[in-house]
Order: sequence, then structure tokens, then C-alpha cells
Amino acid sequence: MTPKTKADQRWLDEGGFYDESEPLKVKKFVETFGMMPDKPNTKLCILDWVWDDIVCPLYGEKTPVCTQCDKPKCDCTNRTERITNRYHYGSVFVMKKQTKSASIALLSLFDFLSHAGSEVYIWSVNIESCQSIWKYASYIAENSSLSKYIKCNHNLKTIRWKKKSKAGMLKLMSGTKIGKRGQNATSVYVDELSEIQPYQQDAWDGLPLSGTSTFDHWKMVAITTPQYSRQSLVWKEWQKNQAILKNEDDDPTYLAVCHSVPEQHADDPEQWWQYIPALGTTVSKNYYLTHYEKAKQSPRDLAVFKCENLCQWVTVADQWISDEIIDQAAIMLDESTLYGKDCWIGVDAALYSLSAYVIIVEQDGKLILIPRFQMPIETAELSDKKYGTSFMAWGTAGFLSLTNGNQFDPAFIRQQIIDDSKRFRIVDAASDGYNFAESASILQTDHGITVHDLPPTVRSLSEATVEFERRISKGEMFYVDNPCMRFNLRNVQVKEYQDGILIDRDKSTGRYDGVSAGIHALNRYLNKPAYKYSGIYTLDA
Repeated sequence: MTPKTKADQRWLDEGGFYDESEPLKVKKFVETFGMMPDKPNTKLCILDWVWDDIVCPLYGEKTPVCTQCDKPKCDCTNRTERITNRYHYGSVFVMKKQTKSASIALLSLFDFLSHAGSEVYIWSVNIESCQSIWKYASYIAENSSLSKYIKCNHNLKTIRWKKKSKAGMLKLMSGTKIGKRGQNATSVYVDELSEIQPYQQDAWDGLPLSGTSTFDHWKMVAITTPQYSRQSLVWKEWQKNQAILKNEDDDPTYLAVCHSVPEQHADDPEQWWQYIPALGTTVSKNYYLTHYEKAKQSPRDLAVFKCENLCQWVTVADQWISDEIIDQAAIMLDESTLYGKDCWIGVDAALYSLSAYVIIVEQDGKLILIPRFQMPIETAELSDKKYGTSFMAWGTAGFLSLTNGNQFDPAFIRQQIIDDSKRFRIVDAASDGYNFAESASILQTDHGITVHDLPPTVRSLSEATVEFERRISKGEMFYVDNPCMRFNLRNVQVKEYQDGILIDRDKSTGRYDGVSAGIHALNRYLNKPAYKYSGIYTLDA
């Protein structure tokens, strides 16, 4: 066997080998049954990609381990060995309509029937997906040759042996109902991770580890699409998956499979086909082209399409402003050409995360946003490691200011505003009030710069939020190009209320402080008096 990754090489070095007997048992098990329940003329089968990427490695790759310490290599005295399956964990990232549900049902039933005492659990993303998997599992279980030995409980969605002397069961659970059940699971298959919440991390981590030491075939595998929240369990598994495939991790017990259209081909359908494993079998080119044309009409729909059908990570599924508009609104500009002009400032200050303030300047009937970002260096390092952001790189490149420690001092922004008051004519300013009240008082008292307190309410900010979207979409507002601002814009979702809209702080993923600051600045611009000048303007020589 030729190793593809460092993990493969480590497995081989530890004495790993391939045994085709169990994969062939899986194949025979599948071929034993008749037609698919929803397609009477189609035989149940394992698609080539499922066979190559899941069945063969999951069931055929073996590792000899010490019976005393369970390690493949050790210095135990009088060492004796037993053979275990190589993989105990894994994630398979693949587009929808690639026979995930049928494959999970087949493999779960095989595990339940072939290993006495096995408790097999299937976690499904929602009730609809759960029903789909159950349709396949119950159909197979009620086959005339199997129904003599096992029985289905359709209400509880469980399959058990009819003989009470035979332990074990197969059970389906909805992803929204994961608790502390099933602590003796020997196999766990997950159909979609998107609705398994961070607070369920303990259940996710602990389920396969209790009561499985006597089962050498125990496994926990997710077959899923990506998502958009980098604070989700999906992101954690994606990171592990990619680290294995990119040779950044050599864990030989983790199965990493990814069928994803590269981001550079996201808008080129002719490049998609080579990356879609079940194309022409369960899904057609016409399906993708039709749905792509419809999705392009809405940023949200396009994000969902890329996530579900191209297996790509997107920043947010309900993206407020499209990537196309975000790109078109970015301009390269030497801000010194704007010095001396009237400006309006918005501030969004955070103690332990990203902070921003945005300057708005009017030029030739258009508005130009100049974003400035600040972040504690320890927070930036942690965020880059945990969520895959690029704050440290942006700081090095000068797109944001990195401050020492893990807590940000609002006085840093205050001093920047004082410095900018010597370059621009500050007409007005506003903040959301959080972490900036003292600085606002100092700016007013010592420098004559008024900073209004605008809480994040519909009454205070809805008009500016609506106008922000309208102006940037119509080409009436631009921003000085900054990757952190692009990142912020892509993270925003908005929520509609009876009397307006606001940034949805619960659903917006990642940081959006630059957008919040921009909306505060736009509020002051929209409410500008006939003429007002706040602060002392002295153009630097």
C-alpha cells in the first residue's frame, strides 16, 4: 500500500496492513437486499466513492496493538498482540445528494448485525434527515430474511434482536436532542454536524469513549457538509480533517476524506464536475446549473448553495451584503488625499476582542469609509488558532494595530481619534457606549470632540443600517480596502423588526465591529446639522 499522507506512513510504520475480508463482507451484506424503497427499479449498492473512501479504509485497514497497553508500539514485557481497526474517529466532508443517508443506514446495520452486543447510534441533523435514514434502515431490517431475527420500533426508531438473550441495538437520534444517552455506543455515525451545538461538546467527545474498550471495532464518523460558523463543532472537525490531508497532523486513527470544489473554481461550473463523486449517478449537471442560477440572485442563497452543493466553507449563510458588492466597494486610496475634509466618526470598542473606529469622508458626492482596527495580540493569536482567522497577519501588514496583552485599552482609540483630529475636521462622532464612556468624556472635555452614545436599538440605528446597505449596493459608498473590513462585512446578518432592521448579534458569525462602527459614523453623517465643527483641526506639515 502506498501512503498518501504522513498519517498513512505512521500507520504503516506501526505495522498496519490491509485485510479485504471485512470490506467484502460489507459488500455482500448490501448486495443481499433488494430494491431501494423509494426507487423500485434501483438496486441497493455502495457507490464507488463510498467503497473507496469509507468502506475499504474503515473496515479493511488494521493495526496490531499490545493486549496489555493497547498501543501499536511499546516495551511491554511478554508482549502479545491483537488486531484492531485502524480508524476510530473520522469526518467525511462531501456535498449533498451523494447517498449519505443510505450509506449511513447500511453501515450502521452492518455494525449492529455483525458484532454481538454492539450498540450503534445514528445522530441526524434534524427530523427530516432522521426520517430519511430511518426509511432505509427499517426497510432493510424488515427484509424477510432479517425480520426473523430483529424487530423495528418505528415510534422510538430503534432496531433490536428478537431474542432477549442477544444484547445490543441500533438507534436513531435527532441532532437537536443529543444528551448523555448512549454511553455504551460501539459505533456512532453522524449525518450532518451543523445543528450539534457547542454546548453539546461533552456528549460529542464522550459518547464513544465509555464502554468501548472491549470492542476493537468502535468508531465515530461524521458524514457532513461544511457550515459557516467557525465556532461550531463542524469547524473543529474540518480543521482536523484538513490537517490530516495537508500532512500537518499524523494521527493514524482519524479517517479524513474531503470532496470539495476548490474556492478558486466556485464560479466556474465547468470545473465542478471532477470534484463531485456521485455526479451522473444520484445527481445531474442540470441540477447544479439550475440551482446555481437561482442562487445567484441572493447572497444568502448563494452561500447556502456553495456550502451544501460545492462543499465549501462560507463566512455566513445569511450574508447581508454579497461578496460581489463587497469587492466592488473596496478602493485603493491614499487617505492623505482626504486630509483637511470634514469627517464623521463611529466607534465600536471591545475589551477582549476586535475594536474598530471608522471615519466617513464625503468626496465628489460619494462617501468613503476609512476603517481602523485594534486588537490585543493574545486574543489575535488565540482567534487565529481556534477559528482560522488572519488577525496576526493583518496586524503585521499594517491593516490593524496589535496591542500588548489580552485586554484592550480604549485609550488607544482615543489617542488615534485625537491624532486624526489634526488631519481631518471632525464634525461629529458616536459610539455604542460600551467600554468607551470614559474616553468619550475625555474627548469632549479636553479636546472639544463630541461623541454621542447610540445604543444598538432599532430607534437609534435602523435608518443608518438601511442606508449603509443602500449606499454600498448602489455604488454611493466605498471603503479604503482592508482585509479585516472585508472579513467584517462578510460576517454580518441583519434581523428585521416591525419598525426597522439591525445587525443580528446572535447570528452574525465572527467579528463585525468595523461595520458597526461604520453604521454609527453614518448615523452622525445623516444627522449632520447645516454646519458644525467639533475638535481642533491642524493639518500636519
